[in-house]
Amino acid sequence: RGELGVDRRYYSREAGKAFVPEAYRWLAGELGRRLEGAQGRLPWWAYAEKPDLRLFRHHLPRRGGPDHVRLELRVDVHTALRFPTWAWDAIYCGWYLAYTRKEWRSWRAELIDAGLDPDESSNFPAKISYRIRASWSRLFRPDLPVRAWGGAPYQRGAGRCVVFESLRLDQVVRVDRIRGVRPARGS
Repeated sequence: RGELGVDRRYYSREAGKAFVPEAYRWLAGELGRRLEGAQGRLPWWAYAEKPDLRLFRHHLPRRGGPDHVRLELRVDVHTALRFPTWAWDAIYCGWYLAYTRKEWRSWRAELIDAGLDPDESSNFPAKISYRIRASWSRLFRPDLPVRAWGGAPYQRGAGRCVVFESLRLDQVVRVDRIRGVRPARGS
């Protein structure tokens, strides 16, 4: 068919298949809720801007390693969600998604005042976990800063991710092979 998607049969919780972090399951559900025709499957990930892969190349062997490629895609905005990379990092780690450093510090102080360790989110009461999950919906707000405000736990940086449910052959504009530069072991 010229289309690739993630088949739920290979990661369903009921079937006891592969582990999928909670944040990815949440994002799949958001795809299903926010995009017309989406089925809530695990997404494909892409950078919204062309990534600089020079550092990545230094981790690949010059010869004998697996082939890697970079795909340039043209994805319809109505079939994808776009958001700042730093904000996804916060969600993936299970953190509260704060707009500012001041808000982050206030959140941490509130947890400490309640006798909770801000770095142990797996032990939070349901009420706190609910507030964290509710903050994640900010990921899709247009006023969420593209550049992180910096400071722990967020990294300083900019960039946007794009996620979509299926990759179609007609979306591929260009394919670039990525060649490693690291000498092979033992040479």
